[in-house]
Amino acid sequence: MNRNPTGTPEEALRQTQADYQMLVDSLPVCLLRKDRDGKPIFANRPYLEFHNTTLEELIRNGEPNVLNEMQRQQFAGEDQETLENGTVFQGVLQHIHSDGTVCWVERLKGPQLDADRNVVGIQILFWGVTDRIEAEQAQQRENALLQALLQHVPDAIYFKDKASRFTRVSENMAGMFGLDNASEAIHRT
Repeated sequence: MNRNPTGTPEEALRQTQADYQMLVDSLPVCLLRKDRDGKPIFANRPYLEFHNTTLEELIRNGEPNVLNEMQRQQFAGEDQETLENGTVFQGVLQHIHSDGTVCWVERLKGPQLDADRNVVGIQILFWGVTDRIEAEQAQQRENALLQALLQHVPDAIYFKDKASRFTRVSENMAGMFGLDNASEAIHRT
């Protein structure tokens, strides 16, 4: 199918730009591109919805002021490192929306390159990981509770895997085995 009915380079460019916009707007991640001075030059629809802004407002006003001072300094240093060396940064951070709701995002920040592979700006991708972080935190709390129980319960409690090796042992059970602490029993039969 000929997607360029007029055949002009201008129409081909216009169609390529429309295809690009449709592609980045359909991504399940937020995308922000900044020039070498740190000014936003592009954002996809998920980014704009996440920050409840428009592209025009973003370009006019700059990035939403959602970072604390420590994060601002860290991100400025990362931006400089990315611009100078092409360094890519990845990490998870807590984000507080303007309405006070909290979420967690994983971000990937790297250089934006031109056709000659020169660094001309910064590209940031991020996506929500709140469910994963909350599940990890819940698991850590449960593990801490189980560990406290195994340290202080007067009963002999143990768990084994399919090969009959101990995976968890109460301190009292370890004492019955003549061990100094429960960790000595782990992985033993």
